[in-house]
Amino acid sequence: MTTQGSQKGISALFASATIGRLLRVLLLQPQREFYQRELQRLTGAHLRQLQRDLERLVESGFVESCAY
Repeated sequence: MTTQGSQKGISALFASATIGRLLRVLLLQPQREFYQRELQRLTGAHLRQLQRDLERLVESGFVESCAY
């Protein structure tokens, strides 16, 4: 069953479409470090939503934070 506004691809697996877009960017370049503003530009997400979803990914162990 599909709806007119249904999500596609990896984003359909997550409650937040931002998490799907983040994982797509991060998994395609696992050796890279990204700034939040760079991830915002690459995903098209609002900064605060991106920060919340990054926190969720760090807490779950999917990604590591490199706080300097």
